[in-house]
Amino acid sequence: MNTHHPELNKKIKMKLIRIKIKPCSLFRSPFHSDTLWGSLALLVSYGAMNIKIGDFINLFRSDEPPFILSDGFPGDFLPVPVIYKMKKIKKDDGSEIEYKKLKKLSLVSFDDFKKIINGGDITIENYDKIKDFCKNQRIRNTINRLTEGTMEEGGLYRIREQYLPEGIEYISVYALVKDEWIEKLIYLFWLLGKYGYGADTTSGYGFFDVEEKYENLTVELIEALEKPNSVVHLSHYVPKKEDPFDGFYEIEIKFGRLGGHYAQMGYPFKKPIAYIKPGSVFKTDKPEYFYGRILNNICKYPEVVQFGYSIAIPAKFNLEVL
Repeated sequence: MNTHHPELNKKIKMKLIRIKIKPCSLFRSPFHSDTLWGSLALLVSYGAMNIKIGDFINLFRSDEPPFILSDGFPGDFLPVPVIYKMKKIKKDDGSEIEYKKLKKLSLVSFDDFKKIINGGDITIENYDKIKDFCKNQRIRNTINRLTEGTMEEGGLYRIREQYLPEGIEYISVYALVKDEWIEKLIYLFWLLGKYGYGADTTSGYGFFDVEEKYENLTVELIEALEKPNSVVHLSHYVPKKEDPFDGFYEIEIKFGRLGGHYAQMGYPFKKPIAYIKPGSVFKTDKPEYFYGRILNNICKYPEVVQFGYSIAIPAKFNLEVL
């Protein structure tokens, strides 16, 4: 029995672990939880594990999915809870921190994240130079198939690249996972690093190594807090009907594309999906380990589904008028 955290009402026992990814190249696709899960599922469909893809997906349609993924975050940083961006914070000299400066804050250190979810304050001046993933644009040209040269007009276009900020060597992906699936999940990530993640893997993007050792953060982030009144999400998340709905959140509309062999099948586009972003906070006095669901009918291919689960970290905020 969980003596640290009796409020958690999920009956299954899962561990919260951190998997460290060390990039070997630039990336085209962001490290969003739904994209990561879809990439792993594609490997399963290609025979990476001794399980059929339909059976694998059905595991996530049940009330006891084998694992839930977070987004990938640079180094030891985690998303700032949205409610914290709305707070009036005093500096040491008694003056208030500018709201615009606080609103721009997207990531905080692991230790500061723990302070915030316990109702504490942090010194945001420490984050003046902290950045999220760095982005760059590269110009490409379209090949004229008749001349095998570049087109004279309208042949240039831009692509976006992503890479880690200077001084940060790895990406942290958190996973809420059953014991018997930990090694399987790390193997799938290792295989994905060799296969390539996201767009333009044939051009050298999206390759990485995975540290063999993982960190178990179950007690530190899930069980330690007493009497939580809310949860903070670490993933791009699509709630189901009975999930908590009163909260402070940000939304992103995603216009996804299919990967793997589906990208070559004529119509690789998904329907637009509204996701709740990492850092969103929802009120609940009965927090669960995770929320969300699997989405069906997201494109013209009925067997394709979308991952909408999120890891939920218990938190204790002053939920009165900010």
